[in-house]
Amino acid sequence: MPRRSRFYVLARLIGISVSSFAAVVTAHAEPGDPPGAWRAFSAHGLSFVLPPDGARKILLMASKGTRGPLISLLDLEEPLCAAARRDGGAHAAPFSVNGKTIGFVEDCVDGAVVERPLSDQDESYLRSIVAAGNALTVDDGRGGALHYPAADFGPVRQELQLRAYGF
Repeated sequence: MPRRSRFYVLARLIGISVSSFAAVVTAHAEPGDPPGAWRAFSAHGLSFVLPPDGARKILLMASKGTRGPLISLLDLEEPLCAAARRDGGAHAAPFSVNGKTIGFVEDCVDGAVVERPLSDQDESYLRSIVAAGNALTVDDGRGGALHYPAADFGPVRQELQLRAYGF
């Protein structure tokens, strides 16, 4: 049996699935939602997404992590991946995040590509930008930079803590 990354196991536990991805792609903001707001993503409420400005379909995702919220990229532009091929976490090309180059690992979760920071330092850097509510620019080298608007992360952090730890 292939070795599963900690992110893959966690994603399976919080209910990320291809049907959830389809719901996000077709979902529209609720009336009154400000543009660029975080939205609940999984059926269990343990992950949230923030779409980028523009037409690209690579969502910024926040989910429960072992050292605080785990921030990753949910790539809806990639074709479905084969779990047996990517369960171990394949190294992706480094991305530029707000001008700093950081490494990423690709995981295959129920057929969708999820890109997460390679190291603890990279994870901490990405988390600090998002937690501060700052805008984020990611250049993945595949078709123009992704611009995620500044968004209040406080409610997301509270909801993740409540759902994950019960307080």
